[in-house]
Amino acid sequence: MKKLFLITLLVLSASAVYCQFMGNSNYLAPVYFSENNIDVQNPANGDVLITVKGMANVKADAYVAIFSVTQQAETAEEVNKLMDERINQALQLINLKPNVETYIDMITFVPVFEYEVTKKKFSRKTYNEIPIGFELKKNIHIKFTNPNQLNEFIQILSTVEIYDLVRVDYFAAQMDSIKMELSERAQIILK
Repeated sequence: MKKLFLITLLVLSASAVYCQFMGNSNYLAPVYFSENNIDVQNPANGDVLITVKGMANVKADAYVAIFSVTQQAETAEEVNKLMDERINQALQLINLKPNVETYIDMITFVPVFEYEVTKKKFSRKTYNEIPIGFELKKNIHIKFTNPNQLNEFIQILSTVEIYDLVRVDYFAAQMDSIKMELSERAQIILK
């Protein structure tokens, strides 16, 4: 009788049990780059859907290289002074290059802590945070037109111990006309 009751209970509870079959994949937000997609009107009859994709190989007109700079020191004044010295020394050489623009932006300015182990009466070890200084992070944005200049910028920045190239963005001035041309060609192919 116990076995029959147990089997019946298992069968009835099995219908109420749900399992996770996708893992965390359904929580990941898909990345869409809508600014790069060109919408072409679909045919009036919804029975057939035809997709046309196009790609244009465009030479970049300008580039923006972003370098990250981190500096640590014991006081706020010292960290700012050291950071400004490094950046200004590099910018003096970079701004001598033709067709180059620079911009500096601040990322973080936070205190830095160290842990001190102390013994207390009822616990063996207690970790206490002790401020030991400050950390300052800034980005250097360098806009240039000649892609061969990137190596020169890396050499200049490495002399002041700036090594972290975050990324290089590429820009084309005639992007709107290129998108229009792709749209027109997609409509011709669609017809």
